[in-house]
Amino acid sequence: MNLKDYYKISQHIKAQAPSLIHEYSLTNRNEPKKPKQIFIENNKKIDFVDFLEKPFLMVKDDFKKVVQLYNKDYNYNPVRLSKRGGEGMLYWYIDLPNINIEKQSIEEYSNLSFFKYKKGLATRSIYYIRLDLLESLLRRGIAGFQLQET
Repeated sequence: MNLKDYYKISQHIKAQAPSLIHEYSLTNRNEPKKPKQIFIENNKKIDFVDFLEKPFLMVKDDFKKVVQLYNKDYNYNPVRLSKRGGEGMLYWYIDLPNINIEKQSIEEYSNLSFFKYKKGLATRSIYYIRLDLLESLLRRGIAGFQLQET
C-alpha cells in the first residue's frame, strides 16, 4: 500500500457551496449527538451534493454509511444546513485523522480509507480517499466531488 492507492478528493468545482449567515449549536454536553444548525442564504442556489468541504467537511448520509463500512471508529456529528423558512438538508461532519504524509510512513496510515492532511498553518485541508472506498461510493451513485491522482 502506498500513496498511489489514494486519490485527493474535493468538492466538485461546479457545486455551489452554501454561504453561511448564522450558525448556532443545539448541542450541549449532555446531548452530544444533536445536530448543529447552520442557516444559509435564501437567495442563492445551493447544490446539496453528497460531499461539501466548505465551510468544513460535510457529507450526506449515504456517503457517511459507506465510510463507516471501512472505518468504524471515526466520529460523526450531524449538521443541518437550512434556509430560513425553507428547505434544508442533513449532513455529517466526519472527524478525520490528520496525517502528515511527509513525515509518517505509509504503514502508519495504510489502514485508513479516508483522512486529511493539513500542512503547517494552512487554512484548508487536503482530503485523501483510498481506491476501494472510492469505488464503493461510485457504485452507489454518490457524487458531488472531484478527484485528482496522487
